[in-house]
Amino acid sequence: MPLLANSPNLHDHLIFTGLIAIVASLLASQILFKLAYLLPRLLFKPQAIQMRVLMRPLRHVFYKNTPWYQKSFLLNYVLFWQGGSMPLKSMRATQLGRIEILTITTALISFSLFNDLATAATATLLGWWLLLSAEIDQEHQLLLDSLTLPLVWLGLLANLVFHWVSLEQAILGAVLGYLLLWSVYQLHFALTKREGMGYGDFKLTAALGAWVGLANLPLILIMAAITALFISLWRKWRYGDAMNQMFPFGPSLALAGWIVTLLVMI
Repeated sequence: MPLLANSPNLHDHLIFTGLIAIVASLLASQILFKLAYLLPRLLFKPQAIQMRVLMRPLRHVFYKNTPWYQKSFLLNYVLFWQGGSMPLKSMRATQLGRIEILTITTALISFSLFNDLATAATATLLGWWLLLSAEIDQEHQLLLDSLTLPLVWLGLLANLVFHWVSLEQAILGAVLGYLLLWSVYQLHFALTKREGMGYGDFKLTAALGAWVGLANLPLILIMAAITALFISLWRKWRYGDAMNQMFPFGPSLALAGWIVTLLVMI
């Protein structure tokens, strides 16, 4: 249901909407790329230093005297076909390309599903937020409080405004989302003396519970567990990893959470 009665119908201007979504995604991907690199490295720095570094333009972090098209993986590799001129190391270039593709995909899916701007923009921003969290967790096995905790309050506020689920369901989803995974962690640790997941996973689950409500939380956990199982099997086949080797749960949780949130929004 549109937030405003006169909210524009995006599907009446589908091509224009798609182009705007792609351009906005390319710009957003540069910000997400910068934050994914800097936030874990600034974790234990004083807040004044953190803000000073984060406010620097992106060119001071990665690029120096670089043409505008070389700052984008997709523009550099697809449109201009200049793969050898990417001013980033191979791993960073691949990460930027992945972030660009996923930000565009997230925006296009959101704006194709929802007619009104407010809902489509909210779904897109949530997807980008979860993508940033997943990227950091994938590289550092770390879900930052600065990303997970605000997401709890944003989920409660979103349901207060949009009424996708009742505020009671959102609060219960946040509280029990944390407690459920915390209980599983404590039981696993008591039986095996090994940590099965991190506290960041509890906080991300709480945040997703605030968005989708308690009733939809089990679906997120089931989907995330299935996704993690497939990733484990793929890693064993591709890299020969042992099935009990640790890998981050955050990306699976983020993907499942975003999909279920879209279903709740529809």
